[in-house]
Formats: sequence, structure tokens, C-alpha cells
Amino acid sequence: MPFSFARAICYNRDIMKILVTGASGLLGHAVAVAARASHRVVAQYLRNAPGGLPGALRLDLTDGAAVRAAFAETAPACVMHCAAMADPAGCERERDRAKAINVEATRLLARLCSEHDARLVFISTDLVFDGRRGMYVEEDPVNPVSYYGETKALAEKAVRGECPNHVIARCCLMYGRSPTGGRGADEVMLHALREGKEVRLFTDEYRTPVCVPDLARALVRLAEAAATGTFHCGGGERVSRYDFGLKICRAAGVDSSRIMATRIEEAQCVPPRAPDVSLDSSKLKSALGVSLLDVDGGLKLLYHSDA
Repeated sequence: MPFSFARAICYNRDIMKILVTGASGLLGHAVAVAARASHRVVAQYLRNAPGGLPGALRLDLTDGAAVRAAFAETAPACVMHCAAMADPAGCERERDRAKAINVEATRLLARLCSEHDARLVFISTDLVFDGRRGMYVEEDPVNPVSYYGETKALAEKAVRGECPNHVIARCCLMYGRSPTGGRGADEVMLHALREGKEVRLFTDEYRTPVCVPDLARALVRLAEAAATGTFHCGGGERVSRYDFGLKICRAAGVDSSRIMATRIEEAQCVPPRAPDVSLDSSKLKSALGVSLLDVDGGLKLLYHSDA
């Protein structure tokens, strides 16, 4: 069972029209597929049309006039905003582009949702935190150490200011099958190992990794729920990047001998690494009854089932 519902809560069980942005990406594609099980989905993409999602909408989210026209034409009851420029190094190099995609496009979508009485589920990140202590709760102050994290923190502020009927879902390091086969954390690592490369993973960087199909179904439930506000959507286990890599290898049946343990201070990373951005997701469970899988459960779902 990917996630469980501990108690009955108020959901919108009507069929909604849901606009899913970033539907050619790792999470966006999974969200669109999960939402199609119960709702009408318009899947937005920029360059590569997502497979298995007929009628997908090609749209540049930084083109304000085009976005307004598409919103009026599609008339969604809910927007699940998964699109983002999510590569921290790329965001450092192209700050104007990162701000346009991550902040200004989000602000416009939030404003349009408010104007058209639509619900917004905005996908944020654990990297809004500085990683100094870990197991963050929703009320903890944000303090990003990368420009990517800064843009997501600014986008969160824009969502709160523009759209009362919103959910901000802070998600963690994601693993799972992507349309391109190379975007999930597990896919990236396994691809490198299968090419014979060494993979250096931090023993002192901690996350709460989340299994993408499990997360996608939970996000659809958040879209259907009456609850608003910020929710942490981390997996059920705090784990180092190194130990996470070893678990992936065991699940996939891949030799882990080329995984090298290292520490953050040895890497001199740009942008800086946040050492522990693990999330406490107990609010998600207490408010909505949703528990996301731990790493072993998520890897079993991916590598030993038909998920």
C-alpha cells in the first residue's frame, strides 16, 4: 500500500479539470498520470510532449499573455504547478531565467487561480531551509543557501499573497521513473554506475527522500482536500545520501563498489550544500491521514512491483 489514510476527511470527490504544469518532468508526469485516474487533466509542457497524456498543452509559462489566454481557454478548477527550473547549479548560472520561471510564472498562476476561483497546489522544496538542524516543520523559518532555494522561497511568498485557496507542498529528494529515464535520483546514480563511473555520495548530507509515484498520489489527494496552507511531503525516513545510494543499489541489484563515501567539506560545492534538510511530515499525516513510504518501501514499490 503506497500511502495510507488514517481517518476520514473532507475531499472533493467531483471530477475536476486539473492543469498540471511540467508534465514532461519527473514529478509532473507522475502527477498527471495519477490525476487522470479520477479527473480531467490538461498536461502542460514546454519542449518535449509527455507520453501517454493525450491533448497535452505546449505553453511557455514565462509568456504572460499566452498563459492568460491558455488559462481562460482551459478553465481549470485546480492547477498543480510542478514546473520549475530545479537544477541548483543552473539556477546560480542563469539567475534571471530561474527567477522568471520559478518566481514570476508562479506568481502569475497564483493570481490567475485567485481571479478564476481555482485551487493551486504549488510544489516547493526542502531546499528553502539552510540544513543546520534537520527534521524541519512547516512553521520553521526559511533560510535557503542556494539561489534555487531562494527562488522557491520567494515563490511561496507570492502564492500566499496572491491565492487564498492554495497548498504549498514542500517536497524532498525524489526518486522514481521519469519520462526521459534520467531525472530521478536513483536513475541518475544507476546510469553513472552502469557506465563504470565512480559516484561520490555524502555521508553527512541528510534528506527524507520521497518515491515519486507515492508522492504523486498524495499530491492529488491534497488537491482534492479542503485543507489549505503549507505541508511537508517527505518520505518516511531520514537518511544520508551515501546510505540512500547503497539502498538503491541493493534494490536494483547493482554493484555498489564504485560508490565512494565523501563529506561535504571535501567537495567545495557551488552552490553550497545544505547538510540536513530532512522534513518532518507529521502534519500531512495528522491533517490528511497520508503517510508516505520510507526508502525501503519506496524502492520496493519501484523495483519489485508494477508501479
